[in-house]
Amino acid sequence: MVESACVGLNDELKGEVPFALLVTKKHIFTDEQYEKVIKEVRRLVIKEIGSVAKLGGAIIVQKLPKTRSGKVLRLIIRKILNQEEFRLPSTIDDVSAIDELIETLKKRKYITKVAKF
Repeated sequence: MVESACVGLNDELKGEVPFALLVTKKHIFTDEQYEKVIKEVRRLVIKEIGSVAKLGGAIIVQKLPKTRSGKVLRLIIRKILNQEEFRLPSTIDDVSAIDELIETLKKRKYITKVAKF
């Protein structure tokens, strides 16, 4: 794992559950390898933190959306994940990270639509 971020995913029962975004050294995975990595991360979270922190989901992305100063745009990630309206900040470093995030969330069926930004 190179880096990661965690945001809140809305949940009807619990209010919010953690959702992980992972950046790995290897960017190309078969579906089997992808699922193996996600399963291992879920297992580690339960083992190290406890079942109270059980992930509501996790995805692997090539890069995290960040500002030019290097801060992860967690608010934007959370709004996209929860299909809420959002506006990109003028300080975003690489807009393609947002596009990749949206495509990955759609591919993994975490979102169906994106609120206009």
